[in-house]
Amino acid sequence: MAREILLVLGANNDSFLSFCPHGVGRNQSRTAMLAPYRDSEGKFDPSRVQQAMAETTAGFDIRWYSGTPDLSESPLGYKDATKAKTEIARFGLAQVIVEIQPLGCIMAGQAAEQPWERARREKRAANKAERRENNPD
Repeated sequence: MAREILLVLGANNDSFLSFCPHGVGRNQSRTAMLAPYRDSEGKFDPSRVQQAMAETTAGFDIRWYSGTPDLSESPLGYKDATKAKTEIARFGLAQVIVEIQPLGCIMAGQAAEQPWERARREKRAANKAERRENNPD
């Protein structure tokens, strides 16, 4: 979200996009990345999280699908895109045609209950109710 998007032409065919990098991955796991922002009891230090979020997302229009900002989904959690460009060039994977600077993005974000978790919970409850209705004891 904080670095350029690469539009590339695959090295093995000039007529189509055959290699499109989708990010370069995380610096470390979400748990490890968030550990420095937790206190001795494992709870987040809100002021440190807010400061890190403000510093890493300044100038970006970020929309959080869950409605809750998630530091592990901020630029702080991901590798620098310069590394991806270096590897593309090193291995001759593609030719970078243009770099597009994003103005904003939509990230999942952390929620107490993700939409798919709520749907799964509701489906299980409905199935349980149906089994009770069909098999009264």
